[in-house]
Order: sequence, then structure tokens, then C-alpha cells
Amino acid sequence: MSKGFTYRFIIYGVVVLYMLLDINLFKGPIYKWTLEKRGKNYTELRADGVSALVYGQPILDSQVEYEMESYLYKRGRTLAEVTKKEYPILFEHCLQALITRHLLRIKTHHNEQGLPTLSDEKLSTAIEHRNLQFSDSYERKDALRRQGYLDGELELRSEASLEQQAYLNRQINTEVSDAELASIEREDALLPERLRFRHIFLSTWEKNPEKVKEKLETEVARIDAGELSFTELSDLMNEDERAKKDCGKLGWVTKDRIPDGLADSLFTLPIGQTKLLQSRLGWHYIEVLEKKPLSYVRRKDEELRAYLENQKRKEGLDLYLRHLRNREKENVVIIWSKEEHR
Repeated sequence: MSKGFTYRFIIYGVVVLYMLLDINLFKGPIYKWTLEKRGKNYTELRADGVSALVYGQPILDSQVEYEMESYLYKRGRTLAEVTKKEYPILFEHCLQALITRHLLRIKTHHNEQGLPTLSDEKLSTAIEHRNLQFSDSYERKDALRRQGYLDGELELRSEASLEQQAYLNRQINTEVSDAELASIEREDALLPERLRFRHIFLSTWEKNPEKVKEKLETEVARIDAGELSFTELSDLMNEDERAKKDCGKLGWVTKDRIPDGLADSLFTLPIGQTKLLQSRLGWHYIEVLEKKPLSYVRRKDEELRAYLENQKRKEGLDLYLRHLRNREKENVVIIWSKEEHR
């Protein structure tokens, strides 16, 4: 066997290996070229602002940017503050989140048999909560347009979201056995200062903060006038769904679990006093119910069980979604590229 043949064999082998890896693993230029040759030229789709295809259904740049704004808002930032270097990293993170959500919607839809039937009341509450995000119909239409939703699709998405939660609850086992509970070492734990409060929350996401404040002040005046109770107003307009389920009440919280800009003011309030406070998420009408100082305590079984269940839920969800993405990777085509932002 000549040296020339050996060299050619090695070179051809490397080329073939690269092509196989590119097509089956990396989804790079050769993969995209083969798609184009099969009549799947994505150049026009990219020019139209399509970032990715999931089972042939488009995810738009405008949807990704809307997701970015929501992500940043929860962290006290705006899209205008994102640097040129950060932008493609954040864009990819939010695009991947939308792809996973889209796959989950499809998966839930094809496995909806056996899911609990949604009550009209629960669905109406979910739709009402989504509509509370918008100050008026114009804001609502603009947000729907940017997310690529059609008229009436917000209601369908609300229903799908509830079904997805039910589906995930069925897939993820969060049960903590007595044996698991008994195996945990019960050392005394140092608990920081904490308090329990109730609040009525209105988000400032995509709204004028001063108008939101005025709206909340107007409604709070009805409590002062004796027209409404705190519970009644919470049922009427509280945008914190977790608190709304229990008359606006939240469990015991520490400073590290409170949104930035709210913790210091909240922890200085006396028990029983109400006050209107602003966080980076919105406006809160707050009443402190109880306080506990720094202390050493031994965790109770129910507290430890709830903690372990929450950990299982987080780990199970992460594992399930990673497996879902891996199983469905052949049905996802990402057209957007980081190279566009260099």
C-alpha cells in the first residue's frame, strides 16, 4: 500500500467524519446546505425574522425579544442596558427557553388524555391574570403582536399552560417517603430574621409605574373607607397568584427571598402596619402579620418534607426538560446564529 493512498485515506476519513458530525451532531453549514438542497432554504425565513423552527412551526425574533424583556424585567434591567457582548448570549438563552416551552406544549397536547379536566373557574382566573398584565386593550394587542399570537390565542395559551403544569405534575414524582425523611440528619439550624406578611401586588411590566400606583391607591382607599376588606380586594385584583389563593398571605420569608428594593423597607415595618411599597417588579400594598428574630431551631417533619419535595420538583423538572430536548432535537432547526451579532 503506497504512502499516497494512506494519506488520501486519512484525509477522506477526516472529511467524512466531519460531515457526519456536522450533519448529525453540530447542525452546522453542511447540515443546513443539505436542507437547502432538499428544498428547505431558510434564507428567506431568516430575512423574515424567523429564529427557529419547532416541528416546522416558527419562533420569531420578536417573540425572543419579548421573552428577553420579561427575563430582564424580573431582574431589574431593561433591554436598552444590555451590552453588545451580552445580547447574543441572552438571545440564545431566551430562544432555547421558548423552544423548550414549545416542545412541552406539543408533548402535552399529544398526551392530554388522562389529565384532570380544567374547571371554567380555574381557566377564567388564569385568563384574567394574563389580562392584568396590560393597562389597556392597545397594550394587550401590541404584546400579542410581538409574541406572534392571533386574536383569541392568549386564552388558548392560558389553557395550555394549565394543562402543561398538570402534565408535568404527573410526570415528576415529588413524594418524600418516611424512610427518606428519617435518613436526614436533624441538626439545629440557624434561622435568620424572618416575617410573615400579606400583600396586594400589581405588576409594572409593560405599564406606566405611576398609573399602576394610582390604580392601587384608589382601590386601597376603598379599604380605608370600609367598602372592601383586604381579602376582598386581594381576590379582586392581586396579581400574585400564590398569595391570592390565601387572602394575600405569604409564608415566612427572609430578606434574601424578597425582591430588590423591598426587603429593607418591609423589615422595618411594625406588625399590623400597612404601607404602599415599590419593588423592581411592581407596587405592593403590604401588611406585616408576624415577625421572628434570628434563632436556632430544629426543623419539623412537615417543614423538612416540604423542602425535600420542592427540591425533587426542581430536579425532576430540569431532568425531564433536558431529556425532552434531547429526544426531540431532530425536530428543532435553529436558523438564528450568533455570527449575526459579531
